[in-house]
Amino acid sequence: MEEKIQSVPGVSSEKDPLEKEESSSVSPNKAEKSNNKSFWIVGIISLIVILGIGVLFFSTNKSKQSIREVSREHAFTGEIVIGYNADQTTPTTGKFGVSARQGVEIAIDEINASGGILGKKLRSVILDDKADKDLSKKNTEQLIFQDEVLAIIGPANSLNALNWIDIAQENEVPVIVPIATATEITTKFEDRPRNYIFRGTSLDKDQASFTIAWLIKETSNGKIAIIHDSTPYGLKGLKDGSEVLARWGKTPVVIKSFDPGMPIEKMVALFESTKKSGAQGIAFFNYADSQANLLKALDQIPDYNPAVIGTAANLAPEFWQLAGPLAEKLPFVAGRGLNMNERTTAFKNKVIKKFGEEPAVATSAQLGYDTIMFIKAAVEGAGSTDRVAVRDALENIDNVQGADILYKKPFSKKDHEAITVNDLFLVHWVNGKIEKYPGGTPEELEIR
Repeated sequence: MEEKIQSVPGVSSEKDPLEKEESSSVSPNKAEKSNNKSFWIVGIISLIVILGIGVLFFSTNKSKQSIREVSREHAFTGEIVIGYNADQTTPTTGKFGVSARQGVEIAIDEINASGGILGKKLRSVILDDKADKDLSKKNTEQLIFQDEVLAIIGPANSLNALNWIDIAQENEVPVIVPIATATEITTKFEDRPRNYIFRGTSLDKDQASFTIAWLIKETSNGKIAIIHDSTPYGLKGLKDGSEVLARWGKTPVVIKSFDPGMPIEKMVALFESTKKSGAQGIAFFNYADSQANLLKALDQIPDYNPAVIGTAANLAPEFWQLAGPLAEKLPFVAGRGLNMNERTTAFKNKVIKKFGEEPAVATSAQLGYDTIMFIKAAVEGAGSTDRVAVRDALENIDNVQGADILYKKPFSKKDHEAITVNDLFLVHWVNGKIEKYPGGTPEELEIR
């Protein structure tokens, strides 16, 4: 003990022996008290630290849980927010995006006028991705993380969709695509326990099946050529068209690609090749702004009148404006059409009343309207604005009245496509209006 005491700083080694002895007799109690005091101080501090860490851990977990709850439910306590993200600017797909947006806005107006959904009003956040995939992705991030939307409607371009649907999928946000047609959009996550991607328009592979079936019927030798533009849309059309021909045991007798903007005089060579090959049918996979020049080039080939057919991209009014009467010669695939019945005429009048003009692409306007009605039916079916519950309910909605038709059961667990090949038919432009093309229904064709 002496050695211990002497080693304590401040204790002199020259003290009187008696004092030293006294100190020796007292110090153990003092040291014990000091040690006990230190022990309790250290213990209390340790307890505070442990409790602090526990509180922080609990708060962090609770905060994370709250963030998840906010992402699903908080944004919809006063209103239901729907995001719209699609091109509304470019010549190729902008009018599709504008028309679908008009349908979305009309549907929201009608729902709000009738009291909303589950007593909540709807509000849309409209974003223009200008057909740019990076901007489209940025818009999606804004809608999910900043605007906290219940669901996203869009886009117009398949490449844009494939660039951001994974963000929606991973964050459990339902998406309904009213325009973009690439087959992979709805199938990319089909093996997941929950696939959050749905579509309300016809997909590319169904359009290709319809296109090839019609050409086979219209030709006597079964020789089919494919002409496509060099965009991702055109390349996808080539892939789908070739796969469908293979199901018929055939290959394209000629495949010709061109870059958008190619002058008419150079396009003439495309049809000289198809004529030389003996092709009696030509399937076009390209945007509408190129289609007019293709028909003008074909018109310059003497003694050659093949059956020709295009995709739903030719619904864009630019095709009629640029091609004029030549546009009547090209049937193309559609799943909806304005002025086809009383309901579509009534819907057109709603668009005119709200926006002062007819929808540029009637089918897109109707499909935009229908996507909101799908969401309404799902929220009511779920009895909730929880995103997961709404997604699950989408697979079970039934008897949904769209702008044009009554959807008996648009979606299921294994099928997220509201429009099937059996819903397609052929249309063409006549005097600036879309009309049905004779002989172009699934019942009259052998679809493969």
